[in-house]
Amino acid sequence: MATPPDPPATPLEHPSGVESRVPGLLRTAAAYAWRIIAVGIVVRFAFSVPGQFHRIAVAVFLGLVMAAVLRPVAGLSPATCPGRSRWPRPSSAASS
Repeated sequence: MATPPDPPATPLEHPSGVESRVPGLLRTAAAYAWRIIAVGIVVRFAFSVPGQFHRIAVAVFLGLVMAAVLRPVAGLSPATCPGRSRWPRPSSAASS
């Protein structure tokens, strides 16, 4: 015959069978506190990672805008047109 299953352990009972000195209310409060801390860490991580991507996106966007604005000026440079020079030599040396 099969033996009946063991009764479930009570919340105050220590796994080793020794009765705990910590009150049940404090044990329950500690369990909820750890859960709240874990949720807080996850929420902070969820909001801080996109914030870091925001900084990178702004830097890339500003770099692209600067490149687009300075492209006409770079077209005047003698380095882009080796056969003809639109700038005097000192200006060409200063710009490179």
